[in-house]
Amino acid sequence: MTIPPLIYIVDDDASVRDSLGFILEGYGMAVNAFADGERFLAAVDTSQPGCVILDLRMPGLSGMQVQQALLARESVLGVIFLSGHGDVPQAVEALQRGACHFLEKPIDSGSLLAAIEAAWQVSRQRLRERRHRQRLARLTARERQTFDLLCQGLKNQAVAERLHISLRTVEVHRANISRKLESASLLAFLSQCDATQTARDEDEPHVE
Repeated sequence: MTIPPLIYIVDDDASVRDSLGFILEGYGMAVNAFADGERFLAAVDTSQPGCVILDLRMPGLSGMQVQQALLARESVLGVIFLSGHGDVPQAVEALQRGACHFLEKPIDSGSLLAAIEAAWQVSRQRLRERRHRQRLARLTARERQTFDLLCQGLKNQAVAERLHISLRTVEVHRANISRKLESASLLAFLSQCDATQTARDEDEPHVE
């Protein structure tokens, strides 16, 4: 399996933190464990890819509240929820908010590893999307219009006619777009279009 650079474990039960840490470190994963959501949120860098194994019910901030805080920060972390309570409504809500998996305790190591690998793929995709959004924000309004039309498959001349500008202006916009989106070729340029339409259902979240 592909090993994430860092796994966060957030659970108020020390035995759960220790057992999960032992399993994951045995697979060569770096683990950072926290007893509560407050300490985790104070320490985590949400701009870096990875995944968090998050207990649903904890003193202080609940797992759902921690997830909401991560969403507010536009975190790229993949989230795996743990619960010993079989709370299906909360599981559904967590998954609808973007959690990757919801595992019930006691946790099967095979299911855990599969969930981590899926969460890692989601995290990497979120990072790519975040970087793409940041690059798109560099474009002027006219460059964004040009970009959108090129993504629709229009040629330079057609873009010029649609926007009522000269062909030379389209070429200048296109050069600026390629520079700002850091794409060196037409193929790389067009691949940026796909990033704006990425579907996350490739890693279908589910309850186990």
